[in-house]
Amino acid sequence: MVDDEALLFLREAPEETVLVYAARGPHGPIQLPAAVVGTDLAGLAGTPDMQADAAGMITLASAEPTFGLWRLAASGKQN
Repeated sequence: MVDDEALLFLREAPEETVLVYAARGPHGPIQLPAAVVGTDLAGLAGTPDMQADAAGMITLASAEPTFGLWRLAASGKQN
């Protein structure tokens, strides 16, 4: 996913999948279904862990430039 202010992609390797998120400025919510990325994302490199909400969505939003990395659980990884 790419828009004017944010970039979001999955970096896949044989052993793991990492969600990469970068925002250069404020943007509206980006919602990802937990069915695709999993319900519990483990933060990497100082990024806080995230959990899906009651509706089964992971939501990313930012009011400033930010960067985040999350390791997807094995069950959230698409094959």
